[in-house]
Amino acid sequence: NKGNALSDLQRYEQALAAYDRALALDPQDAAAWYNKGVRLRDLKRPVEALAAFERALALDPQNAVVWNGKGNALFDLNRKEEALAAYDRVLALDPQYAAVWYNKGVALSNLKRFEEALAACDRALALDPNDAVAWNNKGVVLGNLKRYEQALAAYDRALALNAKYALAWDNKAITLRKLGRKAEAQEAERRARALSG
Repeated sequence: NKGNALSDLQRYEQALAAYDRALALDPQDAAAWYNKGVRLRDLKRPVEALAAFERALALDPQNAVVWNGKGNALFDLNRKEEALAAYDRVLALDPQYAAVWYNKGVALSNLKRFEEALAACDRALALDPNDAVAWNNKGVVLGNLKRYEQALAAYDRALALNAKYALAWDNKAITLRKLGRKAEAQEAERRARALSG
């Protein structure tokens, strides 16, 4: 609990020390291994994070949340196919896990499997239609498929949900440029810069 409280304060190194203390007392605590993995990812230490998630899964092999953590660590390590397999394991356990459909879409997009990525984005958004990040990702996938008008509509949905979403403004600007809509692109770029700066 102390580790979780420190994590909420973004004091990740101290949180790690608390999880290590908990694991010294009870090395069979799957939740502590999972939490340690999450903090190690926050600290950009994906190799150690993966090891922590694997320890958690050895203790609790049917835990969808831990499988998602493992998939994210594999993605961080550029092991995209293995990440996809982990996400598929999650979805076999819990097909309603919207964040994992999103993660799967990102991994598929990175593998340039854009039609499959789009289907995963749509599943994520069917489960959570108010996720601005997922709408932005759908726009990126549609852009990769050269479906620019649909991409714009996706960015507009993201921005309707979060008008301060700089990345969505930036992606909208890129798409508007591809459509030759220079003035609108410049306005979107201005909005992105104002939010980023």
